[in-house]
Amino acid sequence: MSKLLESLRNATKKIEAQLADSSLFTHSGEIGAIRENIISRFLRPYLPDCYSIGTGQIFDSTDTMSKQIDVILYDQLFSTALFKGDGILLLPYESVYGTIEVKSNLSSAELITAMNNIVSVRALQRADSNITFGLPHYGGTVSNKPGNLITFDKRRANCPLNIIFAYDGLTKDNCLENLASRVASATPEEKLLMPDFIFNFKRGYMITKGQKKPDGWWIALREFIGSPEFDGYFAIETGGDTLAMFYLTTNSFLNKIRLNALNPAEYWNKLFTEINIGNSTATSGT
Repeated sequence: MSKLLESLRNATKKIEAQLADSSLFTHSGEIGAIRENIISRFLRPYLPDCYSIGTGQIFDSTDTMSKQIDVILYDQLFSTALFKGDGILLLPYESVYGTIEVKSNLSSAELITAMNNIVSVRALQRADSNITFGLPHYGGTVSNKPGNLITFDKRRANCPLNIIFAYDGLTKDNCLENLASRVASATPEEKLLMPDFIFNFKRGYMITKGQKKPDGWWIALREFIGSPEFDGYFAIETGGDTLAMFYLTTNSFLNKIRLNALNPAEYWNKLFTEINIGNSTATSGT
């Protein structure tokens, strides 16, 4: 483990210089695009090859579309990615492990924009999966009837991981204040659509969902570890290890997600039915 942390800390020094150099550009759009690319390049060597990284939009089975997403983490092996190789992807929700919104300067307005982008993803529809799904294209069920020796956790296992990564911006306290205001006015359903983690590189902190306990805050990501509904957000000072913690958080929670991949047979059956109904020249063969 020490070798991994050493490598991550060495990479942090390189990425810090690249992020600082991106400030030489004067156009905010170019700075943002460059920093999205830097973050993707930082993650790539440390993520298993089963995960791919891109940018674009996500759609579901109802043809509802997400907003433009900065960084999409999706299945490399079994996913259906449209326009792959053209720079901007169009991905079915079934192929998506998570998303990252990259912000150069996380102001109150930019925080709202990032959270709205995340809502546009988390509100999409896809069939649930559970821990019995070993591979995205091959799910299964195990009997959980009383008296059987094998039991399993049937909680949803394909809720996406959603992160906001900021180069600079709001202080820890100001960010928490903004989040507290959003949580206070949100319905239980709206709270489930909120981001899981926020990282601020220059300010050196991470923020995540938590449950308030007598001895302090405990992490409460119900979708991944079965915690009850979160009470609010709390912050941790990460200092110079913010990028290392960002990577370890990303990889740790991606490992908990089991995708229920798009089933081509369903589309085959639908198309076959449409063709068959529309084929007025079909005969009995006599």
